Amino acid sequence: MSREEAIKEIIKVLEEAAENLCEEKVNIDIDTRPVGGMGGFDSLAGVSATFDCLAHFDLDDDDVQSIFVKKKHGKLCALTVGESADLLVDISNKKQRGKK
Repeated sequence: MSREEAIKEIIKVLEEAAENLCEEKVNIDIDTRPVGGMGGFDSLAGVSATFDCLAHFDLDDDDVQSIFVKKKHGKLCALTVGESADLLVDISNKKQRGKK
């Protein structure tokens, strides 16, 4: 999968989530930080959206709870759509290496 494909799918999943979670229209792009940046999109919504993204690309990774947050220096930090896409691509690449 390319980064662009990952970004496109993440935005699609987030737009669907926003319809149910956000009171007002949200413009989602590569710099959007869903957790903390989209009203109603919390860590639980992040887990659900992660599952949807992984399923779309036929991926699974038991070590990944959410592609929307990452532990940095002992703290959970909210990631942008672009950073989340990078994680998704890494998971895909890891799966591909495992198949060889």
